Amino acid sequence: MAALDRPLAAGLSSGKGRWSEYTLLSRQIKQAGLLDRRHGWYAGKIGLNLALLAAGLVAFFLLGESWWQLVTAAYLAVVATQLTFVGHDAGHRQIFRSRRANDLAGLVPTTKTSTPTSASPCWRSPPPRPAASTAWPG
Repeated sequence: MAALDRPLAAGLSSGKGRWSEYTLLSRQIKQAGLLDRRHGWYAGKIGLNLALLAAGLVAFFLLGESWWQLVTAAYLAVVATQLTFVGHDAGHRQIFRSRRANDLAGLVPTTKTSTPTSASPCWRSPPPRPAASTAWPG
């Protein structure tokens, strides 16, 4: 958090009041780069989680009918949860700027685990508009 300890850039006054404090903090956070998108981090996270998913599926098939499948199921549950977190971030547009890229980033990893995310278009589509009603005589 050393970046937040630095003084503000020229032209930014501290102001007074609660909203001025929020504005000041918001500017400090942006200057520190804490809101920048981290494409490489997400690419690594998605790649690692897909590799872990593949390893879990291999273990699942190699173990066959065994009580060890319970351990495999718990392992796959953790991996699926991690993939769903990525889909959730994509649903909030935290990975890419474009809607399409976030949709793909959210759907591709989570489709492998069959988990719904906020990135899937069916979750975000607006409700249908009501038709003009003729049921009430006017």
